[in-house]
Formats: sequence, C-alpha cells, structure tokens
Amino acid sequence: MAEVWPAGGEVTAAVLALVGGYGHVVNSARSGRPCMTPRLDPKIPPLVSVTEAARRLGCSKNWVSRLLDAGHLVGQEVGRNTVVAAAQVDALAQARSHGQDGWRAPGGTPPIPPLVSTSEFAELVGLAQGNWPRELFLRGQVPGTQVGRNVLFRRAVADRFAVLRQLGHTAYPDEADMVPPAE
Repeated sequence: MAEVWPAGGEVTAAVLALVGGYGHVVNSARSGRPCMTPRLDPKIPPLVSVTEAARRLGCSKNWVSRLLDAGHLVGQEVGRNTVVAAAQVDALAQARSHGQDGWRAPGGTPPIPPLVSTSEFAELVGLAQGNWPRELFLRGQVPGTQVGRNVLFRRAVADRFAVLRQLGHTAYPDEADMVPPAE
C-alpha cells in the first residue's frame, strides 16, 4: 500500500489521529525536526518590545525610550533589546484613549523577573553560541517566552538548567515535578 502524504507536507487531522496524541513527536516534513510546543514560563508576564509598545501607543520608538528613561514605563534591558510589560503598555494606551493627559502608566502591573537573552543563556549554561537556547525553548525543553523574534529566559531558569546540565539532564523539569530540597 502506497503512503499518501498531504500536499506541501502539511499534517492532517487523519495523520494526527493515527499517531494518537503524539503529534509533538511527529517529524516536520520540511525541517525534519520534531514539531514540539514551546514551554511558556508562567512566571514571566506577557512582554512587548519597544517597537510593539510604540505601535500600541501610536508614537515613535524614541518616545517610548523617553518614557522608559523618565520612569513612566518600566522595562528591562535584555541583551541588546528592551522589553516592557504588555499590561502596562495597554493600560497606558487605554488611559490615553479615554482622554487622560500625560504619559504616566497606571500602576499595578506585575514586576518583570530578571531575564536573560539566548546568548546570555548559552554563556551561563555553557552551550555553544548559536541557536541552541532557542531550539531548547522551541522543543519545550526549557521554559521561556518569545518577544518578537527573541526568546527570553528567567535568570533563575538559566542558573538551574546550568546545574541540571552538569548533572547530565537535557531538559528542565516541570515546576510540579520539582521536589524542594530537604532542610
């Protein structure tokens, strides 16, 4: 019996039904790599880049940088980029649309934990420079978040993964699977 693959390498519902819930391990026809779901870190709030913040606020990137410098928006430099909490940008945009003067964002947004970029992650963990940290995220082996094309990780995750890697582990365990150390 000849195998029939969908045009363009797309995986149909019938193929997914055949693999019975193991769709994350089916190889992609284009790349030959596993199709896995990235593991989003629940401790990182939704973030946006300065470019996206400027688009949402209807201003220039330079104006967003001025808002950050003045403390009206809280952001964090990660590698060569700056990220801002999406909730804070949206609250400021909503306040401006309702006629409030000024560019001060309302408070109450969750703090952004210390983050590292993919190159900083690679350096901390001892991986070769390149796309390895990004691949680990995309394969679901390390939790992180994606802002535009950039993948970011919590510093605590990078530090823990460095220790786990020295012990021979290749994936970061789920928070529920972690056992707190005995005191």
